Amino acid sequence: TECAAAGVVAALRANDEWLFGLTDADLNRLGARGDGMPPDAAVSTVAHAARLEKVAEALAELGVRLVVAVAPTKLAVHCDLAPEVAPADEDRPGHRLESAARDSDHLHVLDLTRPLRDARVHGPLFHPRDESWNARGAFFAHRALLKAAGVRGLQPLGIDRCELAASRRAVPCALETVPCFAHRDGRLVAGPPAPAATDGPPALEPDAATLRARRMPAGSHLEIDGLPAPRVYERREAPGVPRILLLGDACILPLIPWLGEVASRLVVLRTAEAPLEQIELELPDLVLFVLDEHALTLPPRSGEHVVEGGADEPLDAGVDALPSGPVV
Repeated sequence: TECAAAGVVAALRANDEWLFGLTDADLNRLGARGDGMPPDAAVSTVAHAARLEKVAEALAELGVRLVVAVAPTKLAVHCDLAPEVAPADEDRPGHRLESAARDSDHLHVLDLTRPLRDARVHGPLFHPRDESWNARGAFFAHRALLKAAGVRGLQPLGIDRCELAASRRAVPCALETVPCFAHRDGRLVAGPPAPAATDGPPALEPDAATLRARRMPAGSHLEIDGLPAPRVYERREAPGVPRILLLGDACILPLIPWLGEVASRLVVLRTAEAPLEQIELELPDLVLFVLDEHALTLPPRSGEHVVEGGADEPLDAGVDALPSGPVV
């Protein structure tokens, strides 16, 4: 069984409340399968860096600022809850990719691990029994992303704008559905499935009353057969404010409400690739390409897009809180 997060095949039970996603690379590292890290981990990093270098060069020719960011694993951020199994920073795929990009003339990679570790003082940043970051984690990620981008006119929201409300949606709990391990006597031990959480605080989402961005029609220039289905959000009262194009897997969804508040126009493309045709047609001021760190343990995925949206598309807390604008 595989969790919704890319590559997650098992869970570590740290305590009665918290579960952490584990990949095959984690199981190898911790001795549950084979010995040590799989031999292709470094090869995957090189392949991802080479792919992203080409994207960075193409966007540089267009005059578009690109920031590639790594959405870290929950275990990397909340390593204080399971210090005996958390990987050393130098072994983490996000750290390796950031290091590989340092000598590049065009590619800038931001590993979000340290900014999010610092933000733990504000409360939990991930759902306890799911591998996805929560609305608070996405808020502090958006701040780090925009600071790294350094685009004039794109200012991150202030700390006081992290206004959260209880969500009516169920608390995400995908890690309850995968094989579960515990750490005992210096090794991983297979255990029974984690029991379903019966109580606990509700999921949090951005307070819809504070959000100004509106969901708008995408426009025919972005709707291209075989390419990602665009989602567009606009703040009509913000003329002249730069525009953002956000790329990535499901981890980008909780970023939408926050980034929609700082850009005049936010275009969202669910994709593991950078669709250069759509980027050139939109020609934003900033492209943010957010990669799930779990996926970096695997070879790059070619041509994977979410090309259909709709009511069944999984959305994280807060995205549905953004009202729609007039359909024209």
